[in-house]
Amino acid sequence: MVNNPQTSDKILARPCSGVRKVNLSDLQGKLSQRGRARFTDDELLSALKQAVIDGESLIWETAVIESTTEKEKESERQKWRNRAVSVFETLNAENKKIRVQWTSDNEMVITVY
Repeated sequence: MVNNPQTSDKILARPCSGVRKVNLSDLQGKLSQRGRARFTDDELLSALKQAVIDGESLIWETAVIESTTEKEKESERQKWRNRAVSVFETLNAENKKIRVQWTSDNEMVITVY
């Protein structure tokens, strides 16, 4: 059996190419944030606060569907629903949820229950 220490020494001495160690404090302020910032709408937030108290449903007039095909309409509905849920989650209303429904005129109806 031949012992070849020179080969293993070369492998250990060679750093990984294309990779380097960094100190995260040196990169502070340079790292990008993951994802987007939470959607906010102050008018919807205040309306949802009131809906938690009185239980009334509301129509969010900002949520406008402009698409013509059913697939695009469904995609836009989902986008607006996600935005409403995001705003509602900022309330931290315990044991409360929202239900989103759409009228035949593509108006978004939000009910807190």
